Amino acid sequence: MIVYEDLLTCRVAERVFDQITARMASDCEIYLTLRSFVVLAIPALVEQAVGDAAAADLILLSVHGQGNWPPSVERWMELLVSERAAQHGGLAAVLVRPQAAASAARERCATLEQLAQLSGRDFFFAKDVDWMP
Repeated sequence: MIVYEDLLTCRVAERVFDQITARMASDCEIYLTLRSFVVLAIPALVEQAVGDAAAADLILLSVHGQGNWPPSVERWMELLVSERAAQHGGLAAVLVRPQAAASAARERCATLEQLAQLSGRDFFFAKDVDWMP
């Protein structure tokens, strides 16, 4: 599952996902679900997004390395942590940031690491992508 903030972070996540799947055995079954922050703001869809995330072997969160979490994303995180079903797998962070924003990126990374821990998942720091605005 890929959860992304906007078009740029989606494109970066897709490239990381392609790199991951290229290394997998050819007989693996891969199902990809994409959820944008916009979708997580729609009450009728957030429960489905929580269920999709709870069932996923890997959640790849691709976000900008700075900024506040939108309330809808915070709510999705809370619901994911409170999910009753036993979770498994991993949560990987892809941080897309301007070159000068390393400290803000560490804060977001720490939040995602805590989310992984609270939801019973392993945490991976998949990629830190610098970009020029």
